[in-house]
Amino acid sequence: MCKLYEYAQHQGWVSRLPFGYEERTIKRAPGFLAHVDAIGGKAMVNDIMPRKHRALPKFLSMDEIKALLATQENPHH
Repeated sequence: MCKLYEYAQHQGWVSRLPFGYEERTIKRAPGFLAHVDAIGGKAMVNDIMPRKHRALPKFLSMDEIKALLATQENPHH
C-alpha cells in the first residue's frame, strides 16, 4: 500500500503521503563487501510499519534456582 501511495505522489495524483519516514536499526548478515557498507546498519522505513519487538528475557523459577545452587560448590566454606 505504501508503494502505491509513493507511486501516486510521483504521478501527481496525491500531494503528500499519509505517512512519514524514520531511521531504524536493521540487522542483516554481513555480506562480501560489509567492510565498505555505508549505511551502518540503518535504514529509512515508513513510520507506519510495525516494529519488531524483542522477546523478554526468561527467568529461572525458584525451584530451578535452588537446583542450580545445590550443584555449586564453594571452596571457601
